[in-house]
Amino acid sequence: MRKTDRIGLFTDYYELLMAQGVFFNGNPECEFYAFYRNNPRHSAYSILSGISELLEDIADFRFSQDDISYLSGLGVFRKEFLKYLEGFSFSGEILSFRDGDVIFPYEPVLIIRGTFCECALLETFVLNCLNFPSCVATKAARVVESAKGKPVFEFAPRRAPFLESANCASYSAYLGGCCATSNTLAGRIYDIPVFGTMAHSWIMNFDSESDAFLSFYGMYPDNCTFLIDTFDTLKSGIFSAMKVGAAMRKDGKTFNIRIDSGDLSYLAKECRRILDSNGFLDTKICLSNDLDESIISQLYLENTPADSFGVGTKLVNQSSLGFVYKLSRISKNGRFVNRMKISSSKEKMTLPGSFQVHRFYGKDGIMCADMIESVGKFAWSKQYLLHHPVKDEAFVLKDFDRCEEKLVQRVFQGNLTADVPTATQCRDFCRNALALLHDSHKRLLNPHIYKVSLGECIKAERESIVAGFK
Repeated sequence: MRKTDRIGLFTDYYELLMAQGVFFNGNPECEFYAFYRNNPRHSAYSILSGISELLEDIADFRFSQDDISYLSGLGVFRKEFLKYLEGFSFSGEILSFRDGDVIFPYEPVLIIRGTFCECALLETFVLNCLNFPSCVATKAARVVESAKGKPVFEFAPRRAPFLESANCASYSAYLGGCCATSNTLAGRIYDIPVFGTMAHSWIMNFDSESDAFLSFYGMYPDNCTFLIDTFDTLKSGIFSAMKVGAAMRKDGKTFNIRIDSGDLSYLAKECRRILDSNGFLDTKICLSNDLDESIISQLYLENTPADSFGVGTKLVNQSSLGFVYKLSRISKNGRFVNRMKISSSKEKMTLPGSFQVHRFYGKDGIMCADMIESVGKFAWSKQYLLHHPVKDEAFVLKDFDRCEEKLVQRVFQGNLTADVPTATQCRDFCRNALALLHDSHKRLLNPHIYKVSLGECIKAERESIVAGFK
């Protein structure tokens, strides 16, 4: 959700400077790709989010008359280039993974083909669409994994830095597996289930906790989750909840409780004991308060009787997955020439040419490796010699059952090739994709590293370019 209909100025200034320079020097066709280098701490995978937003918003990457006037006033851009920007709209091609895909370092998840001006101007927009959302989706997936099937509610909007990022976080957390959001606006925009209980201020608005709970029950008889830690969880909160719960039980209704402070494991155990001894066996316990996958895992180790979790702050306190956007080929004298960044640090070297990501699955249906290979150079075989994209390591891939091309055309000649999937469709896709990732890669600590490698042809091409530079 953008605050302006045209977002062309959402680009770093140097991209405009480069675009103008290239505009007056032929504006050749080229190809860029996006990838990241490192997973979040302790994770062996990431979850892609932001592709849908990119595809929906790229049509708005234009320049208004006010934008052109502003750029003209800078005294840097020539009339011919400003005229080009005035009529700008993306007319190229986009290939990508999809929202909810499991992704890994160094593999291209997005390819953009078009003129240099088009591709360069889109850099900031592309990276902004991918970095924060993918970070949130990955965190959500790990939190949901740690919850072992119990519901995880996303309570993040008040912790996000601004409105648009809050909505984006709610979408990405839902995509990553959270079952509902507290963000009502995101619920409307993305058709995500919304959920809420009450705040401490509701209880403090009354003379007693039981009055507060009774009033809430009168308003929402079928949706009662009482927040019991406003004053003293064990001395007053739980007993006030049960007092109202006794009246509810006569009406055939049940209640749940939420604990948002203190020693969550101890308090949940004590509340469960008190509830059970008073016959409230159906009452469920929701825990919140700066939870993440590590804390939830610890709660499980302590046999904490939690039925659901509310997670907020730690979903959004990481700002970027670290996506970068690099040129891989450009048209020169009527033919494409491969390009790459060369560095003494192999981690900083990029891939040349046009390529595809091939994902291999074993006979059990589980993902076993990803191979990056030059377009037109892949041939089906019983085994492949694959090379680490950074280290001087290789391994033989065999005993696989099928292979899938992950980079799929989403935009052609500036137009979408298919409808953008809904948030629920992306969430379902993510759940199914994670089910095909081996459990060893999903461990919260010391996970097994998934193999992403280069095929023989793209490795040889990269080595040839490096040798030629020397």
